[in-house]
Amino acid sequence: MPPFGFQSSLFQSYKALLAKLGPKGYLEEPGSMVHHAKSKLWTGVRPRKFQYGVDPKGAFTRLKTAFLKAKAEGKRRAEERLKRALPENLLRRKVPPPSEFGDMFGKNGISRAVMLFAMGSMSKAFMHGVSKTNVEGAEILEKALNRPKGQPLITISNHVASLDDPLVVAAITPSSIVTQPQNIRWTLCAKDRCFSNPIFKSFFRTSKVLPVERGAGLRQPGMRAAEYQLNQGDWIHIFPEGTRSRKGELLPMRPGIGQLVVGCEKSPLVVPFVHSGMDKVVPKGAVLPRPGNTVNVLVGDPIEFGDLMALARERNWSEGDLIMAVTHRVGQKLAVLWSKLEQTSVPSWAMKTPPLPFDRDGVFWKNRCLKGLWSIGTEWRPLSLVYSLYESKSGHSLGLLASYVEFCCARARGVQQIIHAYN
Repeated sequence: MPPFGFQSSLFQSYKALLAKLGPKGYLEEPGSMVHHAKSKLWTGVRPRKFQYGVDPKGAFTRLKTAFLKAKAEGKRRAEERLKRALPENLLRRKVPPPSEFGDMFGKNGISRAVMLFAMGSMSKAFMHGVSKTNVEGAEILEKALNRPKGQPLITISNHVASLDDPLVVAAITPSSIVTQPQNIRWTLCAKDRCFSNPIFKSFFRTSKVLPVERGAGLRQPGMRAAEYQLNQGDWIHIFPEGTRSRKGELLPMRPGIGQLVVGCEKSPLVVPFVHSGMDKVVPKGAVLPRPGNTVNVLVGDPIEFGDLMALARERNWSEGDLIMAVTHRVGQKLAVLWSKLEQTSVPSWAMKTPPLPFDRDGVFWKNRCLKGLWSIGTEWRPLSLVYSLYESKSGHSLGLLASYVEFCCARARGVQQIIHAYN
């Protein structure tokens, strides 16, 4: 066994070795060597920082802050430019001034006032005098006619006889409006029927009728003139079926009503009403109305389109998509009203699913693609669609495929609008 003195000298040598390893005297804790290494590294880096005048960490922090600030500023400017380029009524166009319509509107003079008063008074006397007219919901139309100044008003109804307007329209119009030619409705009529000769042309123009040409499209002068009158706060009455129903059933809606609603700069007031019995008052081929018949009229509540307008802006629908959606809603509301009046079922065309723009909502893909294999976000489910194509019937699959294509087109239009806004 080694002597005690040898052990003491060995212990002293070990303490001296530890003292040399420690930065300041004896090494009292294991982390001192690490601390010493960090201190040495920091003293080596510090002169370089002051020598070159660059703090790497601070420079990165400042660069990151500047980048985030520039990104936020760029986003704000892009949103402002996008808002200026695509305001709240982004899907609505500016209607050209009335000078481009020529003499399409006619003149507001004594001849027009006398013509409208005589026509309205005789029509009202015929419908409530020699014939019987039952009107339900007349207070709804009266309230709509007393709307705020400048708000467009559109009334729509089914079309059975050639004299639905002015007979039915005059029957439900308050007597106080008949004496105010400036507040009487404008309407549309086929050019080959109401404007075929100079006499007809002068008569219908004085009666506040605008000419439209069959098959000339939604942007023809007559439709643009109707949009102009609506944007002046006037009243337009149209038959959205586009033609008379020969058998008395309600026909599918034409897109003209959607065009007028979308073309309004302010949200229009759209009041639907339906009637029955006019096929006996003015049978097919008759020129004059026949007395002694009963006509029933049902006026419905105004149709709301605010949710469609908001969804169109949110989903970047095209103008055609919005027109189709508005037309579909008008058809459904009018069909429900017509079935209530006729005590029959709703037409089959009105019970179909909404058109393609509705399929772009994330709820559609969430509910119909729950078995999807892959999803990106809440609206982008391509493999879910493929799975549905194998699972569903061929007709439903083609509908899904068409919806998906329309959805992709809408996304592309949205991207293009953002790119233009940034440029």
